[in-house]
Amino acid sequence: MTVNHDSAGSIPAARAILIREAFNMKIPKKVKVGGITYKVKRVDLIHGGTTICGQCDCNRSAIELLNSSKKQQMELTFLHELLHTIFYHCDIEQDEHVVEALAQALYMIIKDNPGIFKD
Repeated sequence: MTVNHDSAGSIPAARAILIREAFNMKIPKKVKVGGITYKVKRVDLIHGGTTICGQCDCNRSAIELLNSSKKQQMELTFLHELLHTIFYHCDIEQDEHVVEALAQALYMIIKDNPGIFKD
């Protein structure tokens, strides 16, 4: 499972500055989904195309993120790939449009509500 992004999915510059100041997402080196620990790796090359920013391999329990991606793109890609792992463990059909729409929505909620997960 991979995610392709183009400029259509980008965030306007003024909004991006506000978001960056409001919230700093930490992408972990490991994440546990469905009892399985996935390694999260930043890599210089992802096989499959020049526009691919990330991919997950549920059989290898690995998520790869393109190291050259901008911070916001990497955060969004991480959420996208994380959703693929959730869909896999819940036996939900892998529909790229649904996964991307959910990733975008979650990203907006997290960025617009920076204290949402804090006690």
